[in-house]
Amino acid sequence: MYLSDIICCKAEGNYSLVYLRDGNKVEIVSKTLKEYEISLSPYNFFRIHRSYLINLEHICQYSRGNSSNISDGDGGVVIMDNNLSIPVSRDKKRLLLERISHPF
Repeated sequence: MYLSDIICCKAEGNYSLVYLRDGNKVEIVSKTLKEYEISLSPYNFFRIHRSYLINLEHICQYSRGNSSNISDGDGGVVIMDNNLSIPVSRDKKRLLLERISHPF
């Protein structure tokens, strides 16, 4: 598995669900999202919500409006290239928009 294969990581207690590019495969890993955040942030990964760390290379769209199936997300939502809608926390919105407008 390559870093570019990871679309996002979702917190599940002391575990993380890792969504991969190949057929939306999900791996359950016994690492916290914080551990992934520390190790992957230098590689274009960004924590957009308390439960999500995303690979910025896989964002297809950002929407300021709230998706009907996402309850929290005053910061809007991102749509990943596997069609997963992920809420953006209000606190992370500005940083996310800076990162995607100036990716490097």
